Amino acid sequence: MQVQAPTPKPAVQSPRADSRYDGQRGVSATRVLREWWNMEPGRPGAGWQYLLATAFYNTIIGLVLTVLFSLGDTRLTWLEVLLETWVISQCIGFSIHFGFSCFYRFTTRAWRNQLPKPALKTLHVVIPISCVYLGYTIAFAINGRNFLVLLMSYPRVGIMIFLIGLVVSFVWYLVMDGQTRSLRAEADEAHAREVASAAQKQASDAELRALQAQIEPHFLFNTLANVQALIDYEPAKARQMLESFIEYLRATLDASRRTQGTLGDEVAMLERYLQLMQVRMGKRLHTVWEIEPGLLSRPLAPLLLQPLVENAIKYGLEPKIEGGTVTIRASQHQGRVQVVVQDNGVGLHATSTARKTPAAGSGTGLKNVLARLQSTYGDTATLSIADTVEGCRATLEFDA
Repeated sequence: MQVQAPTPKPAVQSPRADSRYDGQRGVSATRVLREWWNMEPGRPGAGWQYLLATAFYNTIIGLVLTVLFSLGDTRLTWLEVLLETWVISQCIGFSIHFGFSCFYRFTTRAWRNQLPKPALKTLHVVIPISCVYLGYTIAFAINGRNFLVLLMSYPRVGIMIFLIGLVVSFVWYLVMDGQTRSLRAEADEAHAREVASAAQKQASDAELRALQAQIEPHFLFNTLANVQALIDYEPAKARQMLESFIEYLRATLDASRRTQGTLGDEVAMLERYLQLMQVRMGKRLHTVWEIEPGLLSRPLAPLLLQPLVENAIKYGLEPKIEGGTVTIRASQHQGRVQVVVQDNGVGLHATSTARKTPAAGSGTGLKNVLARLQSTYGDTATLSIADTVEGCRATLEFDA
C-alpha cells in the first residue's frame, strides 16, 4: 500500500549607499541598463557598469540624431554628422551623469527628504538643463570652437537649446520617476518574499523540533520499559542494556536535536541503536546494510529511519522465537532517493495490535515520520508499508 505524505527582519540600511540596493555587485548588463533610470542612490552593480550604460545610451541618442540631421543637411557626409553628434551626445550624457553623481554624493538623504517635493523635482530638471550647456561647451571645445561665442552671436540658439532642454528634461524626469517607482515596488516585493520565506522556514523548523520532541520520549520510554522487563529475570543483561543506552544517548543527543543531518549521520545513530537491541536479543537479531556510498552525504532529517527499524524489530522479529534479520537499503533511481527497511519477521497482519499502515492509525513513530516527510520534502515524498514473501517492508522515497 502506497501512502503519500499529506498535503522577518527588515533589511539594514547601508550608511554609505543610503539605499536598499547597496552591496549587490556583479549584476547583469540588462539589470544595470534598467537600474540606470533609477533615481535611488546606491544602485546595484559597480560604478564602471553605469559609465558603460551611460555611453550606451549616449550612442543610441547620437545615432538617432545622426539620422535626423542627415535628412535635413546634405552638406556633410553621414560619417561627419555621426562623429559630431556622437561627441556631443557623449559630452552631454556624461555631464548629466556626473552632475547627478555629485548631487547624490554631496547631499544627504535626510537633507533631500526635507526639501519640498516641488523643489526636489525642480532640481531634477535644472541639473540636466545645466549639464546640457556644459556638455555643449565641452563638445565645442573638443572640436576647436567656442560655444559661448555661438550663444552671444546667435541668442536664439541659446533660447532654443533651453526650451528643448526644458521639455526633454521634464519628460526625462517623468520617465525616471516612473522607473524608480517600478523598481522600488519590485524591490519591496522581493524583500517581502524573503521575509515570508524566512518566517516559513522558522515555522517549519519549529514544527520539526516539536515532532522530533515527540519521537525522542517515544524511543526513551520503549527502551526503559525493556530495561524494566529484564531487571527481575536477567539483571546482568538489564545493566548491560542500560549502559549501552546511556552510551547511545551521549553519542547521539546533539545530533538528534538538529533539524537536518545526513544519511551517514542516521546510519551512525542506527548502528548504535542496533547495538543496544543486540544486547537485548542476542543471536536472535541480525543486521544487513546495503547503502550506496555516494548517498551517505545526502541531507536527511534526523530520526526518520529509527522508528521504521524500531517497528521492524518490535513487531516483526521479536514475536518470532528464532528472531530474524533487518535489512537497511538506500539507493537512488531517476532523481529520487529510496530508503528501505526490510525484515523477515511475522509480517504486517500477524497480530491485531502490531504495526499498521500510517493511514490506518499507526503509533507515534510512523505518524511523525509522515509528518516530518511532509514538512521536509513536500508532497512528492512517500512512505509505504507492505507485506513481502517474508516479513514486511517499509519504504521512504523523496526527491534527491
